[in-house]
Amino acid sequence: MEQPQQRAGSDETLPAEVLPTTGFVFHESEEPKGLLCPPKLLPIKSFALERLEHLEKRMADETKAKRQERQQQKATPQWNTSPTNLRPPLPKPVQP
Repeated sequence: MEQPQQRAGSDETLPAEVLPTTGFVFHESEEPKGLLCPPKLLPIKSFALERLEHLEKRMADETKAKRQERQQQKATPQWNTSPTNLRPPLPKPVQP
């Protein structure tokens, strides 16, 4: 059998290490070491939320463009375009 180990500079003896012949062997280190794993990056916004915001922005832009188009049509002077002025003049009657 093995002799108990002694620490340098002390009178205490450590018990002899006993390893089982079958089963699991557990080992505890004295200093815990950090385990580094790759970071998991999560998107700030989900894809569905970004798509919804894009659709809302597009609809707002289209509405704004239509509103500006209507305002421009109202602002431009429309010359006398009433239906009576659009008809060609009647021919002169023929005298017998």
